[in-house]
Amino acid sequence: MLDADEGAFAAIRVMVNLNQMGEAGGIAACLALDAGCDVDAVDTVILRKTLADGGSAVA
Repeated sequence: MLDADEGAFAAIRVMVNLNQMGEAGGIAACLALDAGCDVDAVDTVILRKTLADGGSAVA
């Protein structure tokens, strides 16, 4: 989910940010399935490493 006011959302929705957020969400879902846990329990260190290993720019 993305929370932004109407003006900000108009700019954000067409940016690559949503692509990256979707990729992170998908990877988090896969990690949760593998670990047998809820997605909010996924270790963010592992999530960020998995994204980086896949070539994503991780800040």
